[in-house]
Amino acid sequence: MVVRWIECGMMDKTYYRVSETNSGWIEKSYELPSEAINQASIYIGFLFQSAYGNNCLLDNLVISASSTESLTTGTITGSPFAVSTISGVNINIPFTSIGTFSTNEYTAYLSDETGDFSNEIAIGALTSNENSGVIQATIPANTLAGNSYKIRVKSSNPALVGSESNSFEIINATSSVTIGNINGSPFTVSPVQGAVVNIPFNISGGFTTNTFTAFLSDMNGNFSNEVQIGTLNSDTNGEIFGLIEANTPSGNGYKIRIKSSNPIITSNESDALIVNLDDVRPTVTLSASVDNPTNISPIEISIVFSEAISGFDISKINVSNGTKDKFTILGNSSFKFELSPVIDGVVSAEILEGVVNDGVGNTNTASEKWTTTYIQALGIEDFTKEGILIFPNPVSHQLNIEFGKNHKKINLKLIGIGGKIYTNVVLLNASNYRLDVSHLSNGIYIIQLNIDNKLLNARILKQ
Repeated sequence: MVVRWIECGMMDKTYYRVSETNSGWIEKSYELPSEAINQASIYIGFLFQSAYGNNCLLDNLVISASSTESLTTGTITGSPFAVSTISGVNINIPFTSIGTFSTNEYTAYLSDETGDFSNEIAIGALTSNENSGVIQATIPANTLAGNSYKIRVKSSNPALVGSESNSFEIINATSSVTIGNINGSPFTVSPVQGAVVNIPFNISGGFTTNTFTAFLSDMNGNFSNEVQIGTLNSDTNGEIFGLIEANTPSGNGYKIRIKSSNPIITSNESDALIVNLDDVRPTVTLSASVDNPTNISPIEISIVFSEAISGFDISKINVSNGTKDKFTILGNSSFKFELSPVIDGVVSAEILEGVVNDGVGNTNTASEKWTTTYIQALGIEDFTKEGILIFPNPVSHQLNIEFGKNHKKINLKLIGIGGKIYTNVVLLNASNYRLDVSHLSNGIYIIQLNIDNKLLNARILKQ
């Protein structure tokens, strides 16, 4: 017999010949040469030549291919698995593979109760290019009872069919757990504080020395990486007081389900729940309706937070060159107090970081420091003693000076706090003077008069 093969309908590549003079069935095997590897398709033909007539027959032909790639379904543990009419049961499916996988998905399939995969059901998947892993799957509710179920894993790239698992048993539970309506959605959590959720449930059938455990899905309602959020030791209907963890991502597709320990039952899934992650910290602003510099004392300062906070009082306010008094609560986010400067100079107030909390535990950020320069309202004692009036003080545009009587000669200077002379005039036989200060920067200035060789000084505030 001659075995011939060709690539994609092209010319003959090679052939093998075997001669056998004995009668009866003969089993032979042939391995195609290395040139046949990695061909898109191969055509194989058989040519029979016999010196004994045309009575050559071919039977039980097996064509197989070896590969460096393989997929093995691991051992299934946890049998028997109990399902009910309303809930399935989780099952972990380990696997290993050999070869290079790319943009691949491993999918687990469940056979029927006899171990036949003709109508297999996909029960879980894992997107991975690794050569080992565990698929977290769910045996569906209402699955028929049987003790010959099997699972196999398939890959998508390359497309491989894994080996069949060991046989395991699925039973139909006579008990059930039904989760009730969950109120309170949306649930707000923060990076430091979770949200309490009450989870009611009803049972049927018998439970003994049992623990009910509540689990939260991911934001898409998937329980593959479910998170335990509460437990209750009970054999009867009840309510689990759960806690959705701090820093749970925002989403509107979260679900909750309950599992019992004796018997092992998984409840139905709850309706979708909303979780909001509030990671915005309260900000705070300090303000006052006074100029800088100012001669007002005490100074009323307003404090406004960006949202409702708790735990705020006068002790949380830091001031310099001043005293605090008359702290008033205006609302859950607004306050005021009075700041009385101690001496002339810069006074300030601020709220440090982390002294109050919002409703979900976020602490505040620090405020910007509020500052102003304080001077006493008048510094004109020298002028007053000589009967000289100076007004207004503080001044914005024009400063009026009334000398009270004519003086033969007066030397008037306007001096900045740093010593710079802005005005230097000599007045003869003057009883008053109007000084324009509108062009000056806000601040403290000194008016200096030299009358009959006597120096008089007064402070003014330009604002």
